[in-house]
Amino acid sequence: MHPIDLTIITIYLLLMAAVGWWSATKASKNAESYFLAGKSLPWWIIGVAHGSSGVDITGTMWFVMMLNLRSQGHVAAVGLASLQRDLPQRVYLGTWVRRSNVLTGAEWMRTRFGHSQGAELAYISVVVYAMVHVVGFLSYAFRGIGEFTKPFFPWDVRDEYYATGMLLVTGIYCVVGGMYSVVMNDLIQFVLKVVAAIAIVVIAIQLITPAQIMANVPVGWDNLFFGAKLTLDWGSLMPQLNSRIYNPIGEGGDGYSLFAFFTSMLFLKGVLVSMAGPTPNYAIQHILSTKSPREAALENMVMAFVSLAPRFLLIAGITVLGIAFYSKDLAAMGAKVNFEKILPGVLRDHVPVGFKGVLIAALLASFMSTFVSTVNSGAAYMVNDIYKRYINPDAPAKRMVALGWATSAGVVVMGILFGLVTKSVHGVTEWIVSALVPAFVAPNVLKWHWWRFNGYGFAGMVAGTGGRSSSSPSTSTRCSHFC
Repeated sequence: MHPIDLTIITIYLLLMAAVGWWSATKASKNAESYFLAGKSLPWWIIGVAHGSSGVDITGTMWFVMMLNLRSQGHVAAVGLASLQRDLPQRVYLGTWVRRSNVLTGAEWMRTRFGHSQGAELAYISVVVYAMVHVVGFLSYAFRGIGEFTKPFFPWDVRDEYYATGMLLVTGIYCVVGGMYSVVMNDLIQFVLKVVAAIAIVVIAIQLITPAQIMANVPVGWDNLFFGAKLTLDWGSLMPQLNSRIYNPIGEGGDGYSLFAFFTSMLFLKGVLVSMAGPTPNYAIQHILSTKSPREAALENMVMAFVSLAPRFLLIAGITVLGIAFYSKDLAAMGAKVNFEKILPGVLRDHVPVGFKGVLIAALLASFMSTFVSTVNSGAAYMVNDIYKRYINPDAPAKRMVALGWATSAGVVVMGILFGLVTKSVHGVTEWIVSALVPAFVAPNVLKWHWWRFNGYGFAGMVAGTGGRSSSSPSTSTRCSHFC
């Protein structure tokens, strides 16, 4: 790391320290100011923050791996599914959520199901789901930030040490600032991300020719369209990848060879997720923090575009640099090929002085963005939906804020502990996609669109999460750490 790059990163960290101090003074009034920024921020600011919260280092590393391994068509399909997923939230679901004027997604269950015994079970189910979701995503962030950070420091220690240090430092910022710190970090992160995306694309165009890319990928990799089956043949380049792509899940493969079926399921999942509304995590917290139902719809519109546009430019630039310069290194890894090393490797070796500092600051900001949003949402459920609901309904405002600090710190520690027992970015991603999200979708679609659906039916979401986790062959080992 050149001193110029270190200076840029240091300036970013000092700026975040100043933002944290400012946020602490704003967030210490009451629970609403801590968890929802007092519902005082403009819709476009919250929209940018909401979209930026979904862009993190771990997800970027995963998309780089997918684009390198499976073709442009795969990533295009994922991107389209992400875009259509957000449409109903912009049209009506976000507005309905905001009209409730509550603090968390669990509290919203009273708006839908009333105050019956079934409603109480639905309420508890959302709290349980939200906490499992928070711990899973913090483990996801833990694994990614460790692998990303290590190549930039001289100490030869395990990834987990770097990840623990980053989570503790970021946790301090998150604990004191609440939702204000979430939003301000996201705004800074978005500006850095746009600069980083443009810079990496310019670098890729200057350094790489199309011939360099095509020499390191199989025929058909550059095709945006695809048939019923994935037909990429890595045999002459990285033979070990053929078994990974085409073997069944129980035999070391990932089950994506029936590509048209996979893409259809991805699209169907996107439709169902969109109809299920915002998840009970930072997604619903951003919607609830807007000033009015109308601004909730506008916030979702901004969020959809912010979450896609700069992100995929960044992913594409990093991937083609990795293909051109790291394909031989990846092939030499044999059966243990690790595409998660591409992102830090590209930044370390092929980004010029100055831009490297900006890019690393942008990715650190992306990590902080998702991390602080997730921690804030988890603390909101613990304070509002457990302590206030069942222990002390009349707790004074200052005590609620103090509990917000304490529970945020506890959530950070939980994320570190569960992160220590996960194995890889891809492993946690598999669990989230195959176990956590499907269990959420069905009851939430029915919650919105079938008037006779009751709280007892909704409570089945918890059983669905546990059952899906234990039955999935590819994720059961990893899920036992979470469920």
